[in-house]
Amino acid sequence: MIPWQGGKAPTWDVTVVSTLADSYLHSTSHSAGSAAETASIRKETKYSSLPPEYLFQPVAIETLGPLNASALNFLSEVGRRLTSLYYPEILAKPHFCSSASLCLYSASTLL
Repeated sequence: MIPWQGGKAPTWDVTVVSTLADSYLHSTSHSAGSAAETASIRKETKYSSLPPEYLFQPVAIETLGPLNASALNFLSEVGRRLTSLYYPEILAKPHFCSSASLCLYSASTLL
């Protein structure tokens, strides 16, 4: 396992939530991304007892596009690190982010 931050191994859980589900519709009609933020909080609670050598990152994506804020930062950092390791001479981060978005969108259509 490659240390991510402070010697801790990254651990993440991806959740796709329906923006238009009855349980989220009231909040998503007022604030874009609120369903993703709610799902993210639930994941953080679920994994709160994870051993301290792991750094947990929830990734919650709504079917209409928004990600939770911390996931956006995390995926941007993953893209930055991959760019610096494997493609230092070109700007690969936009390619990584678009590829990751396409994969996550494709997976959400299967639900």
